[in-house]
Amino acid sequence: MNPASFAQEYLCQPRTAADIFFNLQRIETNMELGRREKLFNYDFSLPRTPKYIIVKGTDCYGGYDPGKSKHPAHFVVFRQEGVRLVQLLSKWMDKWDYSYDKESGKYSQLSYIQESIPFFGIRSIFFDNTRGELEQTLEQNKIPELVPFKISRPLKNSMAVQLEDLFGTQDLLLLDDERQKRGFLAVKGDLDIVESSDNHGESFTTVGLVAINTIRKGKSGNVLSLRSKYKVDDFDQTKYYRGYF
Repeated sequence: MNPASFAQEYLCQPRTAADIFFNLQRIETNMELGRREKLFNYDFSLPRTPKYIIVKGTDCYGGYDPGKSKHPAHFVVFRQEGVRLVQLLSKWMDKWDYSYDKESGKYSQLSYIQESIPFFGIRSIFFDNTRGELEQTLEQNKIPELVPFKISRPLKNSMAVQLEDLFGTQDLLLLDDERQKRGFLAVKGDLDIVESSDNHGESFTTVGLVAINTIRKGKSGNVLSLRSKYKVDDFDQTKYYRGYF
């Protein structure tokens, strides 16, 4: 009997709860750690958002899931402090266009992201380019910091395992964003995504891409950087990260 069936049969959990890949309490632990550290969501599109002060000796990275016709875009920014990831931004872009539209005076997905780079001092933005929505932007090199990924099954599995390792630990501090939490909980045990009215697991993609491209722990507990090619736990990472390497 698989874990989901056991939880439903013997622990009296509903099928939807039993099918969830991530543990709710562990996610909420990371959110509580963020509250204790008084994390602030630096959404500079809102009035009275203070200027972010870049912390010397740290790097900032972004994760981006482009919005589609009926799904929102989601953009996150994390500061890496050694083995720890601290969230600085969780931005949902409902019905925002991709393109630059300076005349309208409104942000597009790409104009917001472009403005975020100097604001946070972002080194790289890892994003889902499975459907190739931003091929023209990449070809024209409008935003050099964008690093495309195609979300394959092995990559999805790697993101899920990495996040599972981080949830419930002090190595990940999350903003108090209930919508982001619901995105994590939309991931089923088989890694399929449950669609809801306000997201389609976008935060799993955005935070997961940052996690696997910054820190990863092997069996020995050593922290390994994905900024160089390596093998860990007999899994050849370089085979699946062609969009980065």
